[in-house]
Amino acid sequence: MARKVLVIGLDGATFRLLGPMMEAGELPELSRLVASGCHGELNSTFPPLTPPAWSAFMTGKNPGKHGVVSFRRAPAGYRTGDFINAKSLRARTLWEIVGETGRTVGAINVVPSYPVRAVNGFMVACMLAPPGAQDIIYPPEYRALLGDDYVISLEPPKQLVVEVTLRLMRERPCDLLAVIFYEPDRVQHFFWKHLTGERPDGADPAVVEELAGAARAIYRDLDGAVGTLVRESGPDTVTFIVSDHGFAGSPDRFVYVNRWLADRGFLHVHR
Repeated sequence: MARKVLVIGLDGATFRLLGPMMEAGELPELSRLVASGCHGELNSTFPPLTPPAWSAFMTGKNPGKHGVVSFRRAPAGYRTGDFINAKSLRARTLWEIVGETGRTVGAINVVPSYPVRAVNGFMVACMLAPPGAQDIIYPPEYRALLGDDYVISLEPPKQLVVEVTLRLMRERPCDLLAVIFYEPDRVQHFFWKHLTGERPDGADPAVVEELAGAARAIYRDLDGAVGTLVRESGPDTVTFIVSDHGFAGSPDRFVYVNRWLADRGFLHVHR
């Protein structure tokens, strides 16, 4: 009998932070998974950004082949504000490939997954869905399973995502389930220096430690969520904990070279 697969994505997660926290006993669920399985560091895509990296995860292809190189569409002539979506993908996805074998799939909050596609299972749209969008789940008759409080946003509450995932796991079990949490990336964008001991210039040490402690509490909470989903999936499920990219301190300014090249006709996406 084929075993089920659970994929939990932690956007921006890096062993540079998780390693010391696991050694300190702050992340027991992740520590248990690491101890009972195998782990390592992989190279991300180039560029190492959320949309191209998760697109590579779901297609097995690099950005030049799957067509997503940034948060915004690559071809020249697009206005600022035209974000990529599921239609930007130029490759078949894991959901399609697995579904064609007769296995059922579930995808929750995986970028890019709006508009949602017909799959042999279910798909819940990612954070890039437009505000107020109603068509955020396939099949549409599953909408009630999300609950009245579930809305798509750039920062969906972790607990709400956990509750919806548990509900779907229990009422619509599938052979392959993937769910992504974006808390690590969010926290690190604001508190990277606090978490790594690189105190921001002029910052009060006491305030830095207080903020770092609050940030670490978010990781501990997320660790608990991982444990909840792993236990719900059952002991015979193969579990993957994956990240789309690592992390480093934010620069003062950004230059989107791919965007500049595309606007001038030097960068083209293979179709």
